[in-house]
Amino acid sequence: MNQTYIYKNEQQLGPFDDSTILQSLANGTFSWSDLCWRENWEGWKPLDSVYPKPSFVQAPISMSKTKMEGFSIASLVCSLLFLGIPAIICGHIARSRIKRDPVNYGGAGMALAGLILGYIETIIPLFVLVVPIAIYTLAGNIDVSKEQRASSDIQSISMQLRTYEMLNYQRPTTEQGLNALVELPSINPIPEHWKKLMDSIPKDPWGHEYVYHNPGQFKSDSYDLYSLGPKGVEGDGK
Repeated sequence: MNQTYIYKNEQQLGPFDDSTILQSLANGTFSWSDLCWRENWEGWKPLDSVYPKPSFVQAPISMSKTKMEGFSIASLVCSLLFLGIPAIICGHIARSRIKRDPVNYGGAGMALAGLILGYIETIIPLFVLVVPIAIYTLAGNIDVSKEQRASSDIQSISMQLRTYEMLNYQRPTTEQGLNALVELPSINPIPEHWKKLMDSIPKDPWGHEYVYHNPGQFKSDSYDLYSLGPKGVEGDGK
């Protein structure tokens, strides 16, 4: 019995026997212009050069009905029941079987529909779950970064306050403020050995001025230096 391979739509199919090929030509699965090949042939040939075209309408040769691939139905049903992963698995199995034997199995469109719905039902819930977590994590990292910057600013300003105290034997008063590190205070006590220690006083990462009290409200024997935090109100400081 001849075993013939068919080349259709850039895919090699088969092998098929003569009866199956004639049946497929009769029902339109294969066309007369499709190419075929058998063992020991030098190359591919059009089907109409191997099988004679009928000059009259002939009855189908032992034609059997194309069966609907069961996994195609299962894929679509699972997708309609919002069972995304089973729908994807069944859809891929169905399309693989139909590709191997397109003559006897149908339902490629149904399998594709089940696959598409399955992927949508699987990916969208993951997206809805992952995106808020990612946003929350990112926001937390940004907050940590801002807190670290505020801490670094406070340490830098504190170092210059110690330098100011070493030069002038006292720290700036609350009224003179941190600006005494940038320009000579105009209110008493005027420092005798004033020196510019900073080009400018930075604002905290949330755009607020750092709070400075000397003597301190929280440390009576020292000074207070803190940020008002994200809200810019007392009690939210870092």
